[in-house]
Amino acid sequence: MATVGEHIRSVRKRRGLTQQGLADLAGVSASLIRKLEQDARRDVRLETLRKIAVALKVPTTSLMIRHNAEPADEKTFDKWRPVRRALYGLDGSPAEAPTREGLGSALDGVAPRLPRPLRDPDRVRFRPGQGSHPSGSRR
Repeated sequence: MATVGEHIRSVRKRRGLTQQGLADLAGVSASLIRKLEQDARRDVRLETLRKIAVALKVPTTSLMIRHNAEPADEKTFDKWRPVRRALYGLDGSPAEAPTREGLGSALDGVAPRLPRPLRDPDRVRFRPGQGSHPSGSRR
């Protein structure tokens, strides 16, 4: 299992960046990059990890520690099939453009216990400057 620092170092080197160059692009200190890569500092805020990921042009999750998770059982895998199809178009090109209602109905089948605003994409509104949570708070 690779650490956050090992993921950062690997991607940074593939991009041909120095630690200082990455720090400058991410708006963090070179000292932080160095400590993360040397595993001298294992705790990193998600916001900081996101800045580094944006600078490296990779998804934030690609820098996170990956645990060897067991694959989902067949029942769970089948239950999530409509969501995968809605999100990733696993059945090839859709006959029509994806809609918010289509995604909402796919989620209804998988997570009927979620509060309605989370299942109804038309009721969730994100506005610029609102933060990452619909209530406006940063979680």
